[in-house]
Amino acid sequence: MTDHRLKNSSYILLLLVLALFSSCRLHRPADVLSPKEMEKYLYDFHLAQAIISGLPQDEKYKSGALDDWALAKNGITRERLETSLVWYTRYPGEFAKIYKKLNRRIEQEYKESQNFKARAERRSFSVSDGDSISWRF
Repeated sequence: MTDHRLKNSSYILLLLVLALFSSCRLHRPADVLSPKEMEKYLYDFHLAQAIISGLPQDEKYKSGALDDWALAKNGITRERLETSLVWYTRYPGEFAKIYKKLNRRIEQEYKESQNFKARAERRSFSVSDGDSISWRF
C-alpha cells in the first residue's frame, strides 16, 4: 500500500509542478498586438520618424500624416496601439525581444542596400578600354 501511496503522491507532485510552470506562461490579451504585428508597426513607425527628422522645419506639419500612415498601413487603431504599448511596457522583456528582431531586420536590410549600392556603382562607373565620351556643349 505504501508503494501505491508513494506513486500517487509523486503523480500529484508532478501535476502541481506542471501546473505551476504552465501558470507562469505569459498571457497576452486579445486586444494587444502580437509580437509580429508590433514589430511590423514599429518598423514603419521608425521609418516614418526617420523621414520626419529629415524634413525641413516648415514641413514638420507632415509628421501627423506619417504617423497615421504607419497605423493605417498595419490596420491598427490608435487605441489598440496605446493598449499594446501599455501592456508591452509592463513586460519589458517581451518588448526587448521585439526590438532585437527589429534591429536584426534593419541591419539585414542595411547590408542588402549597401550591397545593392556597391553593385550599382560598379556597373555605372565601369569603363572599358576603347570607350569614348562625347562632350557636347
